[in-house]
Amino acid sequence: MTNDTIIVSTTDDIPGRRIAETLGVVSGEAVVGVGGLKGMSRAVRDVVGARSPLHEDQVKTAREAAMERMCSEAKKRDADAVVGVTVSYQTMSGGELFLIVVEGTAVSLGDPT
Repeated sequence: MTNDTIIVSTTDDIPGRRIAETLGVVSGEAVVGVGGLKGMSRAVRDVVGARSPLHEDQVKTAREAAMERMCSEAKKRDADAVVGVTVSYQTMSGGELFLIVVEGTAVSLGDPT
């Protein structure tokens, strides 16, 4: 994935490129409210499957915002890429809020190999 010239990868390297310098850990966070799902009865969730396009879109938008924040931090360090990227999710406030954290290692890349 490329994000405004920052290459983002879950792997520890970029195929065809050499990592010239490690610039440190970068992260981005976003919080989204998901309280509406908590109110849905378990019986309805079991029958319907509990898919909620509205909540899925909210989580996707929050994940993209967290990714943008991580890439912005990488750009401030003059990075070319972020490697080893992980995405984690955690509920907060009794399940009313959802925290999304995206983090990885900012690197500068050398010449193609």
